Amino acid sequence: MSLPNFFKNKEENHKKKSKPKNDFRQKCLNVLGEIKNFNEQRYLELSKLFHSKFNHVNVQKKKLLGFYGQLIDELKSFKDKADPIIKKTKSNIQKVAKRAEKTLKESAKKKTTKKKAAKKKTTKKKAAKKKTTKKKAAKKKTAKKKATKKTTKKKVAKKKAKKKKSR
Repeated sequence: MSLPNFFKNKEENHKKKSKPKNDFRQKCLNVLGEIKNFNEQRYLELSKLFHSKFNHVNVQKKKLLGFYGQLIDELKSFKDKADPIIKKTKSNIQKVAKRAEKTLKESAKKKTTKKKAAKKKTTKKKAAKKKTTKKKAAKKKTAKKKATKKTTKKKVAKKKAKKKKSR
């Protein structure tokens, strides 16, 4: 093994060894971001603590792991508190959605029944109009018949009157 290869391998090994501290620092920052979603004030307190004590190069791994464990516990406690609330809100949202769907269906049914009823009314009105037009036509026919009878009676009366005068 040549000397440059040895130094290359040594640098790679050194990078791998130094990575776990950075990895836990990054994990701590990720957990802090999740805590921020649940409680902003607690996030500010923990992030100040992290940046003041644990975000340095020379921090012991045990201390960093301890703080990481504390962050995980905090996150679990927030999730435990939030789970029942989330379940309740989900169930409430589902209930409201079901009610809304039912009302939409009912209103749609009412509209269709109203349309059908309106169509029936219009057909009834049309039928009634036809009946009235038939009645009017019948009245006109009877009126015409009566009028023709009257006119024929008048004509007959006039003819009789003329005959009497001529006699």
